Amino acid sequence: MKGLKIMKAKKGDIPRISYLHKTFIPTGFLSSLGRKFLYLLYKNLYFYKGAILLVAQYEGNVIGFISGVKDINKFFKYFYKKNILKIIPILFLRVFRFKVLKGVIELVFYPRKHFLCDLPRSELLGIVVEKKYHGKGVATKLMNQLKKEFKRMKCKKFKVVVGSRLKQAILFYEKSGFKRIGQIQIHKGIMSYIFVNENR
Repeated sequence: MKGLKIMKAKKGDIPRISYLHKTFIPTGFLSSLGRKFLYLLYKNLYFYKGAILLVAQYEGNVIGFISGVKDINKFFKYFYKKNILKIIPILFLRVFRFKVLKGVIELVFYPRKHFLCDLPRSELLGIVVEKKYHGKGVATKLMNQLKKEFKRMKCKKFKVVVGSRLKQAILFYEKSGFKRIGQIQIHKGIMSYIFVNENR
């Protein structure tokens, strides 16, 4: 796609990234926590030294993004410790719904599950491309740049957790060199697959 640029996100891109996440992953758990939570999450990814936040820019507009962290455990610890006083008001109305509270707890503690200990801590957190630009190689270019950034961080492998029903996403990861190595229920009743990419 002529004119497409893949670059590191700027601070001013965070609202757009949050919007893309909420709009194009509408049924995801993080989206259910609202735009304010997503904004806070991506703001912290932007500033966190062990994080990667890239955008795809076309004709001056951000049409997609990809994010990842060198160590998922350390990032979540940093995120909640640094932002607990900001997170509580954002979740106040939602957290009293038991299902939401349970989901937050499951998300925080999932990386510590014993069978994940042998897996790489480096993780692709999310990738989104605006729907009208699907099939134009944007996601592939974002992924290739993410791999380069992980190599720069000396991450030989990284993983991604993807819902078992997301057939297009699964196909994309397989084409991108990921291998399925297991499955997990982060949220009860919702099966996800774990894919690992050997970043050579």
